[in-house]
Amino acid sequence: MKLNGEEIQNLYLSGLSTVTIAQNYGVSKVAILYHLHKLKTPMRHPPTIPEPIICELYISGKSTVEIGREWNVSAQCIKIILERNGISRRSKKEALEKYSKHSICVVCGKDFRVRSGWKDGGSLSRKTCSENCLHLLLHDIQINHNSNIKKGDSQGRYQRIRRELKPDVCELCGAVPPVRMDSHHKDRNKSNNTKENLMVLCVHCHAHLHYLEDDRGLRGRKPNQPLPLLP
Repeated sequence: MKLNGEEIQNLYLSGLSTVTIAQNYGVSKVAILYHLHKLKTPMRHPPTIPEPIICELYISGKSTVEIGREWNVSAQCIKIILERNGISRRSKKEALEKYSKHSICVVCGKDFRVRSGWKDGGSLSRKTCSENCLHLLLHDIQINHNSNIKKGDSQGRYQRIRRELKPDVCELCGAVPPVRMDSHHKDRNKSNNTKENLMVLCVHCHAHLHYLEDDRGLRGRKPNQPLPLLP
């Protein structure tokens, strides 16, 4: 793309910065400065920045980029001010620490960082601080899960019981196989597999019934969308 020096000069004299002009043309700031110097354009001096305030902002935790945006200067300009005043800059790890997510271990109560590094692929939903705590948590979950299992909770079991008690015909719409048939427990207790408690429903009526009872979304429909009445 061929740049028009006079057009760039007019934009700069109108008040736009070299960075903004460079972004508009999709070129570097150096290319814009080249054309401005070629036409002997009087350059604007950067505003006087109170260096003590800049140092205080950086010490309080703000980054050089954030301070530069606040004072309408580049981050490099802020870095030069910090070096001039003997302010040691934070390392990248320290700078990114304020963006990290911390959590409390559900096993030992220790405060831990969810991700060990900025580029770490660990899940943000971690509940434990270490592998040892994770094993303890999974062990407790397994014990609680086994203690809550009751006879008849197996899906295969109550499906077989339903087939022995009732034919494969949907009790709401009358559909028959090859449409998939489900077993619906009226009292929501999967261990109660009596003939009175079981209903034979096709997969569509089963989902529809749970939608009406629980106010859940159904296969792409939103909860506030009207549904056709069941037969």
